[in-house]
Amino acid sequence: MGYEWGWDNARALIGIAMIYGLAWAWSEKRSLFPWKVVLGATALQFAFALILFGVPFVRGILFHANDVVDGLQNATRAGTSFVFGYVGDNQAAGQLMEGSPPPLFFFQILPIVIVVASLSAILWHWRILRWVTNGFAVVFRRAMGLGGATSLA
Repeated sequence: MGYEWGWDNARALIGIAMIYGLAWAWSEKRSLFPWKVVLGATALQFAFALILFGVPFVRGILFHANDVVDGLQNATRAGTSFVFGYVGDNQAAGQLMEGSPPPLFFFQILPIVIVVASLSAILWHWRILRWVTNGFAVVFRRAMGLGGATSLA
């Protein structure tokens, strides 16, 4: 994966600096502006992006996680089509209801939201999600000085 520095990257960095400058300029108390939080969060985002896309092993895990999510979405869509018929199938609904704006929220998007919420509840019950959120809280506490609920808000 080759990487070249270009004007798009420079423009993006200038945009980030401008947003931070405007946030500082419009803050009520400029002397109390939380630079540690802002710069720490930015450093974490860049580090996370470099790890996800720069390390081949981690990138492979990310691609496999994408395949799992695609499979989950396809299984949810198949189950929705089985329960609700043609209304739950985006392609069939587009053919039968010409001119209607797909996708139908109630029959196509909401079931995926319900499945993800159910999986989150199961992972929380098995304490897997708690372990992940505690790990993020530790990283945020060390990098930005945030603690507890503030780091996960």
